[in-house]
Formats: sequence, structure tokens, C-alpha cells
Amino acid sequence: MKESGYEKIFNQVFESMFILNEHGEIVFFNESALRLQPLMRQPIKKGIHFTEVVSNERKDLVSSILRHVKVDKVPQTAEAEYKDAAGR
Repeated sequence: MKESGYEKIFNQVFESMFILNEHGEIVFFNESALRLQPLMRQPIKKGIHFTEVVSNERKDLVSSILRHVKVDKVPQTAEAEYKDAAGR
């Protein structure tokens, strides 16, 4: 499938990027986001709710952020600390 102009730009960004729809489902993720795959609960793919891929420890925080963004219409960010399968 051919990349759109926006996808080409977003795939050049080093930081992981996810774009969600109004229901919190993944509609786009850039190539850098795939580096996080070992830390996710399930494979990153379009159409699934973002809280289904984030770690259990961050699920409540991510749900709260998504609610605030939807209600307040203001972007939010959070710094994340992830552990690998060995807990490091």
C-alpha cells in the first residue's frame, strides 16, 4: 500500500506516534512506534483500542488522558517509563 504524504512525514519522526479516532482506536502509527512492540501487551495494529496495547500499569493513566482530551479538546502528554519482560 502506498504511503500518503502525511504518512511519509510521520514515518520520518524519531519519536513514536499514534493517531487515534474519537473512540480511542488506533488509526495510524508511525514506524518508530514499532520499537515499542516488545513493551506492549499485544501487537500494535490499526482498529484496536489504544488501552488494549499499553501496559497494565499505564492503562488507567492512558484512559484518563484520552477522556480529558475528548472532553477538554486539549492535547495532553505524559512521560512513560517502560520495563522489559524481565522487569528492567
